[in-house]
Amino acid sequence: MLGRYVMEHTMETWAVDPEWERAYQRRINDVTGQVIGMHNALSAQPRRFSAQSASSTLGQLNHPNPGVHVRPGERRPTSINTTLGTKQVCDAIGRCQSVSTSNDAYFMDHSGNVRVGRAGGAPPDNSGVWPQTYTQ
Repeated sequence: MLGRYVMEHTMETWAVDPEWERAYQRRINDVTGQVIGMHNALSAQPRRFSAQSASSTLGQLNHPNPGVHVRPGERRPTSINTTLGTKQVCDAIGRCQSVSTSNDAYFMDHSGNVRVGRAGGAPPDNSGVWPQTYTQ
């Protein structure tokens, strides 16, 4: 009975010290803030390295030859010769022919003969031997 009395008295008279509670919450907030700060510092370094690496790679892709100045809008050479009005078209196995730029769709048969397609990009005829070419 004495133990029960002590326990009930302790439970009835127990009170939280408001100052201690505030100090405890401040400590929790301080430690949490420090942990978040350390986490942010640790995660910022890989992000900076990744951004620098991506920037460097992009710079190398845009300017693959060091020391060569590429003007904005400058393009690399293509297979289209605007002076002669011709372009190079190839089939799926790599055979290429020079054709006029006046038509959009060209087709090449198994012998390497190139013909202009019909309106709408259809093959020259319905024989099934005319795979479409692509501009090289």
